[in-house]
Amino acid sequence: MADISVERKPRSPMGLILGLLLLAAIAAGVWWFMGRGGDERAPAAPAAPAATQPANP
Repeated sequence: MADISVERKPRSPMGLILGLLLLAAIAAGVWWFMGRGGDERAPAAPAAPAATQPANP
């Protein structure tokens, strides 16, 4: 009979590295296309109050 060797091969880290690179590319794309952090969507500063006219004495 033939000997059958059942040994596990060590896993290559290339899948993990490629997955992390893909995740980083997606995150960079979302950051770029969604307003680079939301600075453009910040509410505008309120307008200065209008100057009041002094009352007539």
